[in-house]
Amino acid sequence: MRSSYSRLVPAAVAAAAVVVAGTAIPAQATVGSTLTAAYSVGASAINTARNLVFTISNQPIVPQNFSFQFQVTLPLTFTVSGTPTTTCSGGTITDSPPFRSATSERTMLPAVMKYVTGSLNMSTASCTATIPVTTTTEGTYNTCAANITGTSGIGTNLSTCASIYFEAPHPSRVR
Repeated sequence: MRSSYSRLVPAAVAAAAVVVAGTAIPAQATVGSTLTAAYSVGASAINTARNLVFTISNQPIVPQNFSFQFQVTLPLTFTVSGTPTTTCSGGTITDSPPFRSATSERTMLPAVMKYVTGSLNMSTASCTATIPVTTTTEGTYNTCAANITGTSGIGTNLSTCASIYFEAPHPSRVR
């Protein structure tokens, strides 16, 4: 004859298994969707277009559909040297914030700002937003986490800065 204790133990174990199974992957363990930045090359001649590429990645554990937006402040001497492109669904790269009327009052900003929006679906691992840039001033230029603001739908993963060195031609090579 089974004791009442032996009948309670299997029920308690089953109840505990349901609780454990319901929390097997806590929310904190899920790595979120991220944004990274890199230049297409490490060094270039001034007045030569090079790409600043932002990669938006879906979370690897439980991919999901999501929309995102962010703005990037480019170095003061940079000019955008072509048409920015994106592989993100519904993606745009513009000079003005999203959802802002073209007729609204604008304040002149002392920097080159780009606003990026788009979406990524759960079957897509990543997409990119590419901004072609150049400068007439020699030097090393960085794009760091502090240059990316207004993020929505993604986290930044810029533990190091994306860097590029633009170099003036050496006088002995100029003809």
